[in-house]
Amino acid sequence: MIASDEAFDLLVGACPSYFAASDLDRYVAKFEDPDTPDLFVRTTAFSHHLVVLVAAGHRAEVAAVADVLERLLAEGDEDTVELAALGVIESLQNIVSHRDVAVAPDEVLAVLGPGAATVWLEHTTLWIDAGAWRHDGPRVTEADYEAVGDPDLRRYFQAHKRRLDDGVLISASDIVHYQTELAKLSPLMPAGRPRVPWPAVIVGLLLAVAAAVAITR
Repeated sequence: MIASDEAFDLLVGACPSYFAASDLDRYVAKFEDPDTPDLFVRTTAFSHHLVVLVAAGHRAEVAAVADVLERLLAEGDEDTVELAALGVIESLQNIVSHRDVAVAPDEVLAVLGPGAATVWLEHTTLWIDAGAWRHDGPRVTEADYEAVGDPDLRRYFQAHKRRLDDGVLISASDIVHYQTELAKLSPLMPAGRPRVPWPAVIVGLLLAVAAAVAITR
């Protein structure tokens, strides 16, 4: 079984150009506690780099990463599968949902292996359903997102907020709310539905607080 701390090493090992992305080092340092590596922050940064590679047509590295993702999903322990699905695949989906990102979702889906593509499609359905279920209330709008000038905060919003077709931005908290509401309706959970992504949600909430503090400075 592949453990989560080994999983990230395998991903970056398949993608040596990531080590030259100094702007992503800055992003990780901004949202990661000092001396406390955070795999979800790091896979978010890695996902941003992967989108850049897809846009540039660097097929060899993209294919190598896709192969590693298949291994993580097939051979990883529970935490590793969650890191691959939420830290990489879901981050990719969120990033390319935004109109200012020069890569379309179908372009990323096309380079994924069968296991990752299955996760992609399952999570797409989940986020669409959660978006349709969402309750009225304060949320980050597309106008809020477009007003963000800090490149690291923009990357944060890209990876943690998904733009729906109607222009509304939703996040992992909307997914949790949707799943909680479904659980209240019936004790029987729909087959194949992803479980509540608590680690990603907690990371998202902490990053949201950090982002809010940085915006108000």
